[in-house]
Amino acid sequence: METWSPPREKQSSQDSTTGAIGHRNNTQILLDELQKKFVNHRNNLWVNDHLQLKNPQTNETLPNFYAAGDLAELPVIKSAGWANFMGTLASTNVISSLFEDKLVQSLPQDLLSKNHMIVIAGDEDVISEINGEVVLNLPYYVDQYKSYCMEKVLSIYT
Repeated sequence: METWSPPREKQSSQDSTTGAIGHRNNTQILLDELQKKFVNHRNNLWVNDHLQLKNPQTNETLPNFYAAGDLAELPVIKSAGWANFMGTLASTNVISSLFEDKLVQSLPQDLLSKNHMIVIAGDEDVISEINGEVVLNLPYYVDQYKSYCMEKVLSIYT
């Protein structure tokens, strides 16, 4: 089987990569200094739009440290869909920062700025709730969902 690896000058190493499954964030694995700077009162990590650690009071950012899923402090209802989206966004930014020295994806501010929830029901219905108004198949969300699904399908077959 043939494998691909990046050019030697673009290879990277890390001190650790941690994944976890559970019902409580385990931020205790972080150094005390990182806990003091980046862990909030809900035991979540503060992040910027690229999911890099960022302290909102000091604006200090750790450019090579990403958090996604339940661990990331965001104004959304945490769900598997959001966790999947954040994992894709963070990994895309890690790869692009290694190979292109830039971040290419950020969180959608228009979705984060609203108090909302989105539920996908069956193959075609998208039920959204924004500030108390429930809407079936709001075109914006339907288009976003179709785009998301097509990206997933294309990534499998290309």
